This record gives sequence, C-alpha cells and structure tokens, in this order.
Amino acid sequence: MKLKVRLTTLQTLKKSRKVINVMQIETEDWQGTVQYLSSSIGMGYYYYQVVQYPLKKRDEWRKIDEKMMARFDLVNRYKRARRKQKGWANFLLVRHEDRLYILMTDGEKPPQVDLEGETFKDARKVPLRFKVGNVLDLVISASQGKVEVHMPRDVFQDRKAFIVELAKAGESALKKVRSDLYLLGGIPGYAGINRQRKQLVSLAVKHLRQNQCRVTVASMPTFYTGRKTRKVFKTEDD
Repeated sequence: MKLKVRLTTLQTLKKSRKVINVMQIETEDWQGTVQYLSSSIGMGYYYYQVVQYPLKKRDEWRKIDEKMMARFDLVNRYKRARRKQKGWANFLLVRHEDRLYILMTDGEKPPQVDLEGETFKDARKVPLRFKVGNVLDLVISASQGKVEVHMPRDVFQDRKAFIVELAKAGESALKKVRSDLYLLGGIPGYAGINRQRKQLVSLAVKHLRQNQCRVTVASMPTFYTGRKTRKVFKTEDD
C-alpha cells in the first residue's frame, strides 16, 4: 500500500484528540510487536495491511501516527465492544520503526471510517510477514482458530543451506555453527519457532558428524522455549 495520509478536518481531530492523547501505537521492540500482532490476530483481527513510512520524514512519524489514528477512528476497548455489538468492524494500529500495521476484524464498515481504496489481506490466507533486521523474517499465520509464528519457508531453507555448507569444514566449523544457531535464541519461543530451531540443531549435528566432527545435540546451543510477556508500547516520554 502506498502511503497516502488524507488531510483530517479540524473538527475530526478535536473529536479524536482525547483518543490520541491516551493511545500510543509505537512499540518498544520487535518482540513486543510480534507478540501484539499474533495476539490480535488470534482475537479475530484477521485482516491487515502494512504501510511503510518515508525514512526521510522520520521526525514526522508521530504526527503521521496521529493522522492515521484519526483516519481509522482508533478507539478504546469499551467503544470497540459497542461497535462489535452493532456488527461494525474494529481496527487496531501498531507501528514498529517505519512500518505501520493496520488490523481489522470482520464486520460492516463504521460510518465514520472511509475505506475507499484500502486493500486488506487475510492472515488466514496470506500470512503476515514481519521483517526483523536484514537477515531474518517471521510470518504470523492463522488457521482453524490457531495462530502460529515461524520463519517463512524461504528464510528457513536459507538457514538450513547455510548450516550444511558450514558443516562441510567439519571440526573447524563447529564454533561458527554454534554461533549461528545461538543467534536464534533471541526469538521468543513460539511453537513454530521452537520446532524450526530443533530441526536446525538436528541438521547441524547430522552434517557435522558426516564430516568427522564429534558432536552431540547436548553440546549445541539450547533455547528458552517459553515466552515472557513484554511491554508493547512506548510511553509519550520515550
């Protein structure tokens, strides 16, 4: 979606001012963002779109946040409950760095929200892809009422290929293989991630052994398989 921030009338901004002053959509870190996105999708916010803010306008990102909050009439959870009772769709907005994620539930379009020209994807059909730095992406998918977070197939296959190539050096590659696996420890322990990390460790051991390296699964990095609840949003003073 191309970023097109429509001018909001003064009257609309005044009506939205209380909401804007008490709501914050900018997140502390990527882990908290993934936590919020996966939780929200699990609560029925299946539809999403991603807006990329202009890097050259970094100083204006919070002003753009306010305009987007007003545009989608972001409201608190109590008003969202009333909208749901009326059969209207609800919206959530969350921004990590230069990417704004707009989430929407099923329901009729609220009268005060203009969705003309907007295109939303369905996480049940097209998983939401979340970029973590330059070398890692995660996807958040929903199927049969369950939400899963894992590395997308292409990223996972790249990781596997890298480990196999490293392992060809045998004993001399053991330190590098361990270091690469250790980098995955910073990803929260979602079931899909835990499964992929276990597969990568097994793959590394298998190929190191094939190249005359004496190694066991127990000697490889271990990972915390749980998830700690993180603070999601920054405060106004951050």
